[in-house]
Amino acid sequence: MKKFLSFFLIFFFLPATLYAYCPPAPYVSVHVRPVMPATRITQDITLTQLRDLAPHAANETPGGYTITSPLTFTPTLRIQTMTSQNPPITCAAIERVDVEFGIEQADIFIAREFPYGSCAYRAILEHEMKHIKMDESFIAAQIPYLRQKIKTISQEIGVIQTPREEMIQIFLDRVKPILEAFRAQRDSWQETLDTPREYAQVQNQCNGEITKIIQNQP
Repeated sequence: MKKFLSFFLIFFFLPATLYAYCPPAPYVSVHVRPVMPATRITQDITLTQLRDLAPHAANETPGGYTITSPLTFTPTLRIQTMTSQNPPITCAAIERVDVEFGIEQADIFIAREFPYGSCAYRAILEHEMKHIKMDESFIAAQIPYLRQKIKTISQEIGVIQTPREEMIQIFLDRVKPILEAFRAQRDSWQETLDTPREYAQVQNQCNGEITKIIQNQP
């Protein structure tokens, strides 16, 4: 399975308020919406084309392959800015963070040599759907952790005497290691499915039909 990571940012600012100093940080509200993959099943590819699509997996996952869109983290930041008149001090603080986190699309490819609805087709599809379910479980499991980490980061940043653009970059820099860790964790979760035992179980179903079809291909 191919795995990617993408990162998007949306932000907007509240009108600046005048202060003679930087006040305490406001309460930070964090909302995380899970994005589960919309799954599409395609059977317009041959075994040969499948090997070209995923040469590293052609001898592992028999007859099927799954490609997903990037692991997406899309935050929307509401930043409160405060400016004093004398002396001129600009303060900024994160007030609210809304995040969409997950995977938007998953494409399952099943070689056309396995007739639609056949035992072999169903066995291959069942294996590929395990990858989808694993991603769904991974996304759901990270939501509480992600919500708390974003809240903690926002509170730790607090109120800073800095332009709002710098506040955005500070937030992104603090979040980046978390996203990199998520990608590594997701890979580890998926690897628990791609084992010799799992591949053998798939190939041995349907009275060896899958193995026979694969072996008869050039």
